[in-house]
Amino acid sequence: MQEEDLRKELGLRPNSLSVAEINNIEENTEPIYFNSIEEAKKFLDNSLKGFENSNKNYVSKNAVNLNKSSKSFYEPCGQGSVNLQTGNMSINMHLNMSFNYDGSNISNVNSHLSGFTLGVSYSHISSTHNVVGNTINVTVRGTLNYNLFVEGVGTYYKENVTLVGTYDPCSGSGGVAYCPPSKCAEEEIRDRE
Repeated sequence: MQEEDLRKELGLRPNSLSVAEINNIEENTEPIYFNSIEEAKKFLDNSLKGFENSNKNYVSKNAVNLNKSSKSFYEPCGQGSVNLQTGNMSINMHLNMSFNYDGSNISNVNSHLSGFTLGVSYSHISSTHNVVGNTINVTVRGTLNYNLFVEGVGTYYKENVTLVGTYDPCSGSGGVAYCPPSKCAEEEIRDRE
């Protein structure tokens, strides 16, 4: 089977990656090997579409370190580090966004992939944020990189990712949602108008 045919069968766009991008994926993403196209399809359906249907209101309790005793303008709201995480997908992979909150501003905004990441890596690209009253709004952008081998044919694929999150430091509640690229592009255009 030729790679072109494999991409078509898996529903992936034709390869548009540069040699440097392919080398980066090869170096930073341990490959995952599939014995059949059906196995690869199942994996891609879970990884590409699974974030859209995941639990979108999960604040990672292990990573939240809010110091409620500190005095701030927003008293009794907390300060510290926050990690917002997409819900558990069937392949146990999560997209996360994290940041620090000092009572009025946020800093160190980042995003990362966690859980079962064989065959997939993630690169954080950019972020935007604002604080409105007791609500922190954060948007992060990154890229999921895939290194797949199906029946001996290598397939490299990149998917742009946007996560949109909110967090209330007074109640400790919040969530993050995966925003499909087409939907997020529409929202960005609408926001600019």
